[in-house]
Amino acid sequence: MTSPTRAGCDGRSFVPRACSSLPDDAEAGTRVFVVEDDQTITHTITRSKPWALGSGHLVVQLKGKSGCYLARRCFLDREAP
Repeated sequence: MTSPTRAGCDGRSFVPRACSSLPDDAEAGTRVFVVEDDQTITHTITRSKPWALGSGHLVVQLKGKSGCYLARRCFLDREAP
């Protein structure tokens, strides 16, 4: 399920403002797009609920990724059931 692409939430050029951010109360198993360090977009699933680090940054674990990602880099897949 984690296939890199440069397309976004609506199949056009990815614009994070046009997509819904990952909510603070998202459940594990939520389908998301994540913006990678190289600005490619990966479609994946959350493995955890978001939680706050000591710094206050909200992070989440993602399928196919080690460690955690900033929740602000994750956007909901609007077409997910």
